[in-house]
Amino acid sequence: MGNDLVIAKRYSTALNSCLKGVKEVDLTLSELTDFEELLSQSEELRFVLSNPFQSSTEKLNVIGAVAKKMKLTKHTGNFLKVLARNDRLGLLAEIKREFIRETDERLGRGKAKVYSAAEFSDSEQKKLQKSIEKMIGKKLELSYELDADLLGGFLIETENKIFDYSVKGQLERLEDLVSKMRVW
Repeated sequence: MGNDLVIAKRYSTALNSCLKGVKEVDLTLSELTDFEELLSQSEELRFVLSNPFQSSTEKLNVIGAVAKKMKLTKHTGNFLKVLARNDRLGLLAEIKREFIRETDERLGRGKAKVYSAAEFSDSEQKKLQKSIEKMIGKKLELSYELDADLLGGFLIETENKIFDYSVKGQLERLEDLVSKMRVW
């Protein structure tokens, strides 16, 4: 594990410990994303916050002004100030990734991608979502993608598992079974 990842995990854990409910977590994530976007778009802001000749006080004042203008919550603004004070704003993307991973785990939620040969109706999507969530034991955010190579059926890809209910997958498993049964 790289040093930056270890540091990102520590900051993420600290931020996560300050937040209780789903609404706080989602709001903080949204605010961090907005700040990260602003930082990537504003060359002037990046220069001020990454300039080693800029005093820590000036950087904190800039963060405070930006937080006020963006109407960030107090804990998000303070967190960004801590990152700036410790020269860790460059790790914001990694910290955010870790924050999402930790909060999703703590709150029992995750993401999954469904690949299908044909489109699902809204009622089929709802039924499939309920089934997958029951199977995995997490509240899931599903995304859908068409894949004609599946021939029929669907494939579900979660963070660490793949559930293959496609015709292509069934044919491949059948082919493996038949090849193992052959006697030469």
